[in-house]
Amino acid sequence: MSPFNLSYEISVQPGEQRASAASVAACSSAPARILLLDDDPVLVRLMALLLKRVGYEVDTAGDGEQGWAALQRGQYDLLMTDNDMPRLKGLDLVRRIRAAGMSLPIIVVSASAEVRVLVNDGSPLVAAVVPKPFDPEDLLAQVGRAVPLAHNASAPGAFAA
Repeated sequence: MSPFNLSYEISVQPGEQRASAASVAACSSAPARILLLDDDPVLVRLMALLLKRVGYEVDTAGDGEQGWAALQRGQYDLLMTDNDMPRLKGLDLVRRIRAAGMSLPIIVVSASAEVRVLVNDGSPLVAAVVPKPFDPEDLLAQVGRAVPLAHNASAPGAFAA
């Protein structure tokens, strides 16, 4: 069963902007591009729908290796990843991204206790960790805070290798 609350209603109408996602249009006239990684196809569809309804462009992949390949092919403003996935775990992907010198903001959305180390050690590896199950409004708020970091890599809070 998916940890997402399936009864959540998306009350945003197409073209309507939510306060928690106000930074979607703040960075540029083009919508921010998000790469969303999770091996749960139902959760991926629901999260992608939520993000698209507030104006983001969303690409998806089912594991870390597919995500790494997508990052090599395209330009993204934010990576959202689960940790417990086949082939390449989310934390291993985060480390690979940082070792490659990529300053892409990353949000880890996971039920895994292992990701708490990203918060507890004060490391600048990720912009946020959102525990599963999550509140959709909290998720959108975290995304709204992380996306501007992609457009200002030299600002405080930007992520270094």
